[in-house]
Amino acid sequence: MLRKVLYFWLSLLFNLSLSHATTWENLQSFKWPTCTVPQNSWRVGIGIGVEYFNLAAIEKYNFSELGSMHVGKRDQNQKQFQVAPSLEIGKTSCNDYYMGVVASWHYSGAKKESRVPFKNTTYFTQQFKMAHYFDILTKLGYKVTPETMGYLVVGPSITKWSHTTNQIKHKTLQDTFKTSQTSIGLGMGIGVEQVICKNVALSISYTHHFYKKEKKQKFMKFQENFGDGGDDDWRSGFVTKAITPSSDTVTFRLTYFF
Repeated sequence: MLRKVLYFWLSLLFNLSLSHATTWENLQSFKWPTCTVPQNSWRVGIGIGVEYFNLAAIEKYNFSELGSMHVGKRDQNQKQFQVAPSLEIGKTSCNDYYMGVVASWHYSGAKKESRVPFKNTTYFTQQFKMAHYFDILTKLGYKVTPETMGYLVVGPSITKWSHTTNQIKHKTLQDTFKTSQTSIGLGMGIGVEQVICKNVALSISYTHHFYKKEKKQKFMKFQENFGDGGDDDWRSGFVTKAITPSSDTVTFRLTYFF
C-alpha cells in the first residue's frame, strides 16, 4: 500500500515538472504583439523647377463715356517655360504621412498684348503683364512606398502684375490707363514625388493660382475715328476696367535634401 502511495506522488510530481517545463518553453518562444514605433524624421531641401506656365487675365472694360461700342470683355492668355528655385522643410510622421512647407519664387515676365478691334486711325491696345510671383505652400503627402509619395499643396501666393491700356492715334500714343498691383491670392495643386537616389527627389506637380479682381477708374478723352479735329469730334469721361488674373503651372522639380 505504501509503495502505491509513493508511486502516485512521484508520478504526480514528475508530470507537474514536465508540464511546467513545457509551459515555460512555450512562454520563452511566444512573441507578444508589438506596435511599430513611428520613424519620424525632418528634412530640408533646395530645389530647381522647370515650369510650363499659362498666364490668364479676364478684363471687363466700360469705356461707354467714349462711345456705346466701348464696352466689353476680353481674355488674354500667354504660355511659356520658366525656371523657379525652391526651399522645402518638412517632416515624416507615423512612417507614411508627410507635412511640409514649400517656398518658391517664380520670375515670369510673361505678357500679352492685343488691339481692341477699331479699324481706323484711333484705337486702343491692351497689355497684361505678370512680373513675378512668390508661393508659400503647405505640402500634405502620403507615402505609397518608402520612395514614392502623392501630395496636395495649398497656400498663399503673392504676385506683381500690371495692365496697360494705350490710346493710339495715327500710330502716336495719346493717353495711357495703367493699373499696377501687388495681389495676394491662393495656390492649390497636386503632385507626385519619387526618390531617385540618396537625398535626391524628382517631382511633377500641377498648381492653379487665382487672385481677386481689381477695378480701376480714370478720366480719358477720345477722338472719333472719322472726326476732323473739331470740338464735336471729342468725347470724354470716366472709364473703368476690372482685371482678374490667374495662372496654371505644370512643374518638374529636382530637389536635394540634407
